[in-house]
Amino acid sequence: MPEEISKDPKSRIQSWLETAPPRWFVAYAVLAAFATYFCMYAFRKPFAAAKYEGLAFFDTEVDFKTTLVISQIIGYALSNPEVADILNRVRQPFNVGLLAQVAAVAALGDDDYLTASVRLNNSELARVTEAMIELGLRHVPSVCNFVLVDLGREA
Repeated sequence: MPEEISKDPKSRIQSWLETAPPRWFVAYAVLAAFATYFCMYAFRKPFAAAKYEGLAFFDTEVDFKTTLVISQIIGYALSNPEVADILNRVRQPFNVGLLAQVAAVAALGDDDYLTASVRLNNSELARVTEAMIELGLRHVPSVCNFVLVDLGREA
């Protein structure tokens, strides 16, 4: 019988990150931030508007939305560079589909969601900042959803 996705609000990776040494936590955070930044060109906005809660990929522990996003990353990475360049040239700058716009407006009207998002952002910002201090990494204090880190070498 296929296993169900755990209803526990914490994933295995989240549990691991809570106990991980600061060096590994920061490495994970940097990788996640870079991957998110890098992949924004490949992601399509409608994924943010849909909910895939409780759906698993072929009865595994990998949720369906994660599978869709990973498949987009792989597809983008394997695409022909000339074709990708042409498609990038003909798209509108900052194009956001109507469905994504409707979802964004709905999210802005959901006070509970916004409050929870701000609370989570603030707690994770404090945790990332604390881990960087423990590692001796210089950073620019932030009130946003990112932290600028000085890695000690020229770009």
